[in-house]
Amino acid sequence: MKKILVKEVSSKGHDEWDFDADEALEYIKEATGDGKWLFVNGTFANPTQVTLDDLVEAKEVLLTNALVGGNVN
Repeated sequence: MKKILVKEVSSKGHDEWDFDADEALEYIKEATGDGKWLFVNGTFANPTQVTLDDLVEAKEVLLTNALVGGNVN
């Protein structure tokens, strides 16, 4: 089975891991439960709706820190 490269933004820059698809999906669910956001091919993705097939077909899987927006007056 194809290995999935998962990149995760961290305070050190970023980390990268090669996972089997099922391991990648489990890691993504754990990381997003801890507040990370998931992007698949540059598009924000709901981790509860991502499938193994989505990961196998993806060119890029990225986990980032959650962003907070708002107005500063």
